[in-house]
Amino acid sequence: MEPISKVDELTQWFGENGGHLNEEMEMLHNLEYGYHYVAKSRPVNLKETVCSCPSSLTLSHLNVIPASLTGIHDNPLWFNDEELAYLKGTNLLSNGVPREQTSIGFREGIYKEQWKLGIAELENASDPTEEFTWDLFLWAATIFSSRSFTSDLFTTSGNTNASFPILYPVLDIFNHRIGAKVGWQFDNGNFSLYLEENVEQSQQIFNNYSPKGNEDLLMGFGFCIPDNPYDQLVVRLGQVQPEIHRKLHDGIPSHWRSETWEPRESVFHLQNTSSHTDGSSSMYGVPKLNCLRGIPPELAKSVYIIILAHTEDAVFEEELANEKQIWASIIDLLLSKMEATLREITRWNGELADFHSG
Repeated sequence: MEPISKVDELTQWFGENGGHLNEEMEMLHNLEYGYHYVAKSRPVNLKETVCSCPSSLTLSHLNVIPASLTGIHDNPLWFNDEELAYLKGTNLLSNGVPREQTSIGFREGIYKEQWKLGIAELENASDPTEEFTWDLFLWAATIFSSRSFTSDLFTTSGNTNASFPILYPVLDIFNHRIGAKVGWQFDNGNFSLYLEENVEQSQQIFNNYSPKGNEDLLMGFGFCIPDNPYDQLVVRLGQVQPEIHRKLHDGIPSHWRSETWEPRESVFHLQNTSSHTDGSSSMYGVPKLNCLRGIPPELAKSVYIIILAHTEDAVFEEELANEKQIWASIIDLLLSKMEATLREITRWNGELADFHSG
């Protein structure tokens, strides 16, 4: 058990400034969960509020965040080469793709652009910039992103481009568990977390960060969940000829929005089938088959259009594929892409310091 005096100081400040913690909880610390809350002397019951934070504390929270670069290196943006080896071939660090085009590089690029803009503003104001290093900015960005909630949770504007992150101190201590039954209540910016299930004495009280795959969890919060049912696999379609792209644009305008080839539109996310309870969507005429569960209908239809375009170019009429043959080809193609992705991940096992085969 590690001392929790620093967090005690935070929770004391929280209570003195209008925050509320259920008195039937206590904070513990261990290597597996870090700081967390458990039901103390009795079960914490359904509909009980476990934590409430007034909106007035959101800015004050900045004053009690640890001002240290230590303890934040669970985010891949801080990984060294040995640690990054564990991500090679995954959605975050795709093989054969320049780092700046990977998920990690893309996020890093956004942060560096923001940092450079900030430095430019300071220079324009003739303020000193020496203390505002890249490492300090990255610390601030990752500390903030791992603790913040999105404003979309309690605004009704419907404009996702206008969303912004908000800090709610102490509420960010509650760990995430898939399937945890909790409720979030917002009232004029005040945020309360309450239970939708009973938590027995001595058991941990979890929050639920919403369905997130390990890519989002690792980049946002610095942890992963084994066998996460919300994991996704990225599939990228290679660039096609302009006339085929026009067919994609005309056939699936909600996905292929651009008039010309746009690489971002060629990316699709395949979901874990365990997160689906029914068959594939029948949108765009996609057959409702169990083997297509988790496959975005936009992806299935896109491959259909591409294959059909190639078969229509066949020299002999008898070479034209029928509907069943086309869908069989689509299933084979998607399966081969998933197998290739698995190979791209496992090919790096020899570089992992603690990997044991078999």
